[in-house]
Amino acid sequence: MRATPRQDRSRETFRRILEAAAELIHERGSDALKLTDVAVKANVPIGSVYRYFPNKRAILAKLAREYFRQFNEDLSTSAVKATDLASLEQSMHRMIWRIFRRFQNEPVLRDVLSGCEADRDIEEINLADSRESGDRLYEKFIELGGEPSPMKRIECFMMCHLSGSAFRMALAVPPKDADLLVERFSEMVLNQLFG
Repeated sequence: MRATPRQDRSRETFRRILEAAAELIHERGSDALKLTDVAVKANVPIGSVYRYFPNKRAILAKLAREYFRQFNEDLSTSAVKATDLASLEQSMHRMIWRIFRRFQNEPVLRDVLSGCEADRDIEEINLADSRESGDRLYEKFIELGGEPSPMKRIECFMMCHLSGSAFRMALAVPPKDADLLVERFSEMVLNQLFG
């Protein structure tokens, strides 16, 4: 991102640009996204788009950051309600399902995050977010009486990072298999972490 909007009008323009990009991704996919189309859809001059985003990768990275921020908030909200390890495990199970349902219902989210592996910058953002989420989960795990260990910290990191891959895989199989796949993924990672 080139500039950070500071005034209300600039923030409104920035929001419209991101909304337009998300709508276009929903309609056509991220591969077909063009900044000129974003400007037309947002009803802003092309210069306004370029003021904030030098290219479409920058827009995708900003959308990815926003999704990761939302996931982090979801994890924090889920974890903070836990009062013991059993309730933390249940919270994580519900969170896995909530996020998967979101993947199912938001094509833009799927498209943006599917590009993570293909785009080094977005994958770095994804890894950093997964590490932050994993650290939060690990801290809550320890706070509630879990045994501290470097292995558990890695398992928390892996759970947070691999969930996106599991969700993308579940969306690629027939619907009758998708829920089974997500349930099995949830069982595997939670049994490893809490078992």
